[in-house]
Amino acid sequence: MNLGHRQDTLIARHGDWNHTKTSKIVFDLAEDIEDAKTKYTEKRNHLSISYSENVPQWQGLSRTPSKLGKEAVSVYKHDTTKVPSQKAIYEKMLNDQQNFKSSMVPKSKIARFLDSAIKIQENQRKLANLIKDTSEHELQSRKTEIEKPTTKLRTQIVEFRKVQTQIMPKVGDRVAAQALKPPALQLECLYIPSDFDAAARKKLGLDELAAEEAIWREGRLDLEPRQVHQNDRRRDGCLGNFLKMELVWLELAPLQPLDRPGAAAYARQKAAMYQRRASEAYTRLKELGYESLLRRDANLLEFVEQERKKQADFIRSSVAALE
Repeated sequence: MNLGHRQDTLIARHGDWNHTKTSKIVFDLAEDIEDAKTKYTEKRNHLSISYSENVPQWQGLSRTPSKLGKEAVSVYKHDTTKVPSQKAIYEKMLNDQQNFKSSMVPKSKIARFLDSAIKIQENQRKLANLIKDTSEHELQSRKTEIEKPTTKLRTQIVEFRKVQTQIMPKVGDRVAAQALKPPALQLECLYIPSDFDAAARKKLGLDELAAEEAIWREGRLDLEPRQVHQNDRRRDGCLGNFLKMELVWLELAPLQPLDRPGAAAYARQKAAMYQRRASEAYTRLKELGYESLLRRDANLLEFVEQERKKQADFIRSSVAALE
């Protein structure tokens, strides 16, 4: 096979593949339409049974698209401004000097308190993963890496407890009881509203603070995928995304009030979905022989560059053998 014949063969193969994909579009579209009809029927029946009192009102709503400027907007389009980003929520709360509902603490202080709690929890998870890696590999360099984040986390928790006594004084007994037999730093419970169930929050007077935390964590739904996308050259980008989103939805579930069981169930359903996707991705990567991407220190960018280099070397050696 000379170079001209090789090029003709590749063009013919690509053309055939493109034609095959094009011919399958109509079948894929038909399957998508059938699937959409099935899901529509299931959701309609579920809503009609679970929220029967709202059905007459929903039936009276317009189904006609509206025009916004020069663009037609569907009434079924998701409102992208429904959940603001964590940054927007944080800035708004920082600029709000009004006192919080259930105390004389300014809302700006509440914002810093919640932000600190979430960052501490993230650092606890990172430290736990780092300790797990160290126990698996027994490297002295890894053990040294643990010292700095441990010191930083301990300082963060000490400062957090000082503010917590002002904002959440009723949880002081639980904090003190935990201090009698202190757990490992990465396992220490912060006792923020999401650490209690709805009944305990009501008893401790944390309903308003729980609502603020729920808004704060909802903002992370917009922020987390961007952070993972920006850092996808570190570790396994797809698994990291799925696991982070699973964690966010699990944190939101217990924050829902008792009179909204559907909201808690929805959050748990979303968490289960992301857990399932992470499991499927993990299994698929192992089946394809890419177990190296499952390590915590895996670098996706370096892996792609190495694979491209291997392919380029193979093509060059194949062409040289034909000459």
